[in-house]
Amino acid sequence: MKRLFFILLWVASLTAHAQSDSLYMNSTPFLLESVLVQTFKIENDRLQNFYKSSPSATTENVLCHLQGVSLIRRGAYGQEPMIRGLSAGQLSVTIDGMKMFGACTDKMDPVSIYIEPQNLKNISVAIGSSGSSFGSTVGGSIDMQLAEPTFANTISGKAGVTYQNVLQGLTAFTVLNKSLSKSAFRFSSVYRNSQNYRAGGGDVVPYSQYEKLNLTLGAKWGLGARDTVRADVLADYGWNIGFPALPMDVGLATTYMAGVSLTKHRPESFMPLFRLKGYVNSVYHEMDDTHRENVTMHMDMPGSSITYGVFAEGEFKKTGKHFFKFRTDGYVNTALAEMTMYPENDEAMYMQTWPSSSRGVFGVYGSDAYDIDDLTQLSMSARLDWSFTNIKEGIGLDQLHIFYPETPKTQQQVAGSASLILSRYFLRDFRFSLQGGYSQRIPTLTEYAGFYLYNRMDGYDYIGNPALQTEKNWNGNAIVNYLGRSIEAEINVFTQQFQDYIFSRTDPSLSAMTPGANGVRVYENIKAASFNGIETKLSWKITRGLQLMDQVKYVRATTFGGDPLPLIPPLTHQFSVRYGFKSFSVQADIEQAASQNYINESFGEDVTPGYTIASLLLNYQVSRKQTTFVFQTGVENLFDEYYHGHLDWGNIPRPGRNVYVTLEIRF
Repeated sequence: MKRLFFILLWVASLTAHAQSDSLYMNSTPFLLESVLVQTFKIENDRLQNFYKSSPSATTENVLCHLQGVSLIRRGAYGQEPMIRGLSAGQLSVTIDGMKMFGACTDKMDPVSIYIEPQNLKNISVAIGSSGSSFGSTVGGSIDMQLAEPTFANTISGKAGVTYQNVLQGLTAFTVLNKSLSKSAFRFSSVYRNSQNYRAGGGDVVPYSQYEKLNLTLGAKWGLGARDTVRADVLADYGWNIGFPALPMDVGLATTYMAGVSLTKHRPESFMPLFRLKGYVNSVYHEMDDTHRENVTMHMDMPGSSITYGVFAEGEFKKTGKHFFKFRTDGYVNTALAEMTMYPENDEAMYMQTWPSSSRGVFGVYGSDAYDIDDLTQLSMSARLDWSFTNIKEGIGLDQLHIFYPETPKTQQQVAGSASLILSRYFLRDFRFSLQGGYSQRIPTLTEYAGFYLYNRMDGYDYIGNPALQTEKNWNGNAIVNYLGRSIEAEINVFTQQFQDYIFSRTDPSLSAMTPGANGVRVYENIKAASFNGIETKLSWKITRGLQLMDQVKYVRATTFGGDPLPLIPPLTHQFSVRYGFKSFSVQADIEQAASQNYINESFGEDVTPGYTIASLLLNYQVSRKQTTFVFQTGVENLFDEYYHGHLDWGNIPRPGRNVYVTLEIRF
């Protein structure tokens, strides 16, 4: 009966698209290509987020509701974003357009964990080759923009605290904005402390705790009437972070980021908008197994990543029917991941799981939106990247030469992309779009030169391959939108056809290094892979106070031989309805996933049963002069279901019934 109910909801939503004015009066609108997350009260627009269910929500809670986005989970922390079954190096994930790379070989530190809703202005998602403005990509791009200081000649902000019972978690946050006549400053802080959470039914999930502190400071200065200089600094500290799906936890993770930009506004000139930005970020990460039981051999595994970059972007004044934009950028990333093993009664052994290396990428991007007529537009874009990868002399290069003795110290590669989008309005409120594109991406450092990286999911050690070719992708979308006054809907049917897809093969001639590993796998290019699917969205403002949103995502992926690709999300459905009256609002959410039977057993997958999860949210706020008091409470996983998603490594169950309370003051 549950399966029939799910199918009926899915079929009904095939007429639909989710794009919302808002569900929360004080959160963010879900736009066609981006979601705006509330910063604080005084901003010109009251940015509203349909899906931001609580001030305690993380950026990951917002991400998982965006177009095509799913999350790979290895615990309660560090969830890795995925777009239509593609992840890691197949995506371009940036913060304010700044490139950043994790320092963990086990992907415990995706870029998204360094942004909190309190310091986030918006998230922009572009899928496939249309996301190439931030770098060559086959899966798309996710850009998280930091909230800016605002000029208001006053002091404003907010502060609050949230308690969640399922993980005995405490979250405290503050935001403060101070502006003068020609300058403005913004500070935010978020502290999170979560214990081991309880799964549905009452069992505690060990090694799921974490603690972190996130700080941001931004400043903006006005130059004349229109130009601005802006500086941002972000620091993120994490410690005692558990990963129940992995054999190790994180003892310490630190991140620092700084950027300075100049923005010039010249409405009367040939280039009305121009932005120049320089930045640097540093990530340090220590994996820790000292709190684990039955450890065969203790290991120290620190990693570091430093990135320097600069970019310039702008748009030209519309000329005739053409509207041009450009972006040129470059960055250099240096990385090193080390492992020291301490066998009993023997000397310590040292190796570099990522060799000491540097990679520089320099690219140029351009786009043109051409108005064929009043109802039809053709958008064209292209990008070209040149990269060099340099493995430094020493242990890392010597390790690589064990398997690839002819590998040069430095290697260069070129990657490019192009995209076409033809859109036409018809019957006044309908729009039909055809999108097509071609894109390439450069292999990651793990794929290029990783050395005995253990994968807990399939139980194999992995070795990189410096001879990998660029991964190539042909992609297409057919989209129908309905843009009415109270209803906005979309159906999107898509396909992605890969050549030289980067996969892996088992090499029986090699011996595993990790105790108990199943063997060794080496990265390689396979002939082809295919991704196909459908997404639907619906946003309906039924009355002034009553709104609903409905969203469906489905993708199916195979190799050229017809075998299922691993880590592909199942058919999912998300439904929300909200009623607001004066200072009070109530919202109900349903999240559903079908069972995933199309699996790749050789990569450690098993059949994942479907689930249906319900949640409730109550919100009340009252204002006194310039101050607003907010009380919010809710229940997630209302019926205390024991479940896990297909992208949850190790079948680690998700949290059970979670009752939370938030108290917040805005001024």
